Amino acid sequence: MSVEAEFWELLQDIAARRRISLNQLVTEIDAGRTGNLSSAIRLYVLQDLLDRVDTPE
Repeated sequence: MSVEAEFWELLQDIAARRRISLNQLVTEIDAGRTGNLSSAIRLYVLQDLLDRVDTPE
């Protein structure tokens, strides 16, 4: 699996916010994916960013 460093950093931030390990988060993404894992991770990060733009903290 190959994901750009920027996506890994954002994924780590998401895991930290959710108070779970990066491994747990990737396992969740992996379990729910239909395409390849790299694309699923990118889409997950994108959706998280879009959700946070639509719903300010």
